[in-house]
Amino acid sequence: MSYTDVRALANTALSGLKTVAPQTAHVAMTIHGPGFGLDEIESCLSQLNGFHDAVRVGDSPPALRRITIVDRDEGRVQRLRQGVKASGISLLLHAGEDSTLRGAPPVEPVKPHAFVAMPYSDYFLDVYHYGIQVPVHGAGLLCERMDRLAFTGEIVDWLKRKIESAAVVIAEVTEGNPNVYLEIGYAWGKGRPTILIAKDVEGLAFDVRGHHCLQYSNITALEEILARELRELQARRLI
Repeated sequence: MSYTDVRALANTALSGLKTVAPQTAHVAMTIHGPGFGLDEIESCLSQLNGFHDAVRVGDSPPALRRITIVDRDEGRVQRLRQGVKASGISLLLHAGEDSTLRGAPPVEPVKPHAFVAMPYSDYFLDVYHYGIQVPVHGAGLLCERMDRLAFTGEIVDWLKRKIESAAVVIAEVTEGNPNVYLEIGYAWGKGRPTILIAKDVEGLAFDVRGHHCLQYSNITALEEILARELRELQARRLI
């Protein structure tokens, strides 16, 4: 799935309702894209653009008065609220409650992205959303990652494309996850700028032990040192 797919999905949803349920006054949808590793805020903006595309040309239910964005994750709701506000769109977001679109989202080109290689586990959720995603967004990049436990078939092809096109690869190597090492090796092979981060550098595998690695003690510290590292890479025009 891509941001274009998310936008097309939202457009198609309203277009289809115009045909099969023109009396629809209220549409509720979750955010599509983050479950496929896409940047959650860019996914939300793409989805809003898709809604706007349909409404603008009259390809939505004539009775439509409200579009509701729903999500079970209060943390994501808060992040989306901040991201959408920063984009200039007036949108009210509440977990599991009504959310009303009050403006037309701007159509913008997709930004360059950082690809994050890290274990897929609940333990690293806050590390990703706050320690990594915040400074990545601050650097003007989208933040994407693999949201799958296993690497098979089309997933491997998607992974390769994302790494090959990434402005920078950020790898969390604390647990020595073999999939993360696979992603690092591919990034190195493709010459992509790569930032290694770890909470504990003592247990690093031999393959990466000699490489510069940002060590962090907590999420706040990670946010600060990663933001600084990204600024330095941008100043040197490496990303």
